[in-house]
Amino acid sequence: MKEFGLLIMVLLAIGSAQAAVLSGSIYDLSLSLVPRAVVSINTTPAQRDVVTDGRYAFVVEPGNYTLAAEDVRGVRVEGRAVEVVEVRGSGNYTIDLILEPVLDEDLGTVDLPALPIEEIVKNKSQLMWLAWLLGIAAVVEVAYLISKRRGLEDEKSAEHGDIPPRGEATPMPLEHDPAADITKALAFIKEAGGRATQKDLRKTFPCSEAKVSLILTEMEHKGLVTKIKKGRGNVIVLRAKA
Repeated sequence: MKEFGLLIMVLLAIGSAQAAVLSGSIYDLSLSLVPRAVVSINTTPAQRDVVTDGRYAFVVEPGNYTLAAEDVRGVRVEGRAVEVVEVRGSGNYTIDLILEPVLDEDLGTVDLPALPIEEIVKNKSQLMWLAWLLGIAAVVEVAYLISKRRGLEDEKSAEHGDIPPRGEATPMPLEHDPAADITKALAFIKEAGGRATQKDLRKTFPCSEAKVSLILTEMEHKGLVTKIKKGRGNVIVLRAKA
């Protein structure tokens, strides 16, 4: 039936001195015939043909035309080809079409609004300020965490009797006579059998941890006691000459 239609077109072309037959096959990218496609050409009037065997044919006058073919499946266009054809005179013209895939027929070209140069520069400046502020915030946070960690370490060391708490590191004058404080501490250690913990001294004497540490440091300097690290605390041992 298709061959009969092509024969009719050839006869029509012969009947017109200037008419030509434009025909060809329709392929996909794997060069396989596309069995069903819609082919059109912008003659006057326009011609459109639904092919079922992968081949098309049109009778046209000399001129320039746009030849288009589409692989339509349901409501989607799976493939498309467009060729510009020049027919210079009568005769047979063979133009094969290769359909290219259409990724998404529903997605057209989206025109994004172009921002003025001033707006771009303004946005860039704002981003730089934001990055600068975030950097400062990060530095402040790190400094705070380091300070907090050091404070916790100092408090822990002070509890163990290693160093006075932060803010009390500078030796301060004793509220009472240092010699009297040392005498009381020696008496307490002797009553305890010549050995006592720094924690016990702190409980006995109503003074700060820093003051107890100063008293013990002075006693150790004079050779009266020996401070021994044991576990998390200090054990104060009375020397023989004391």
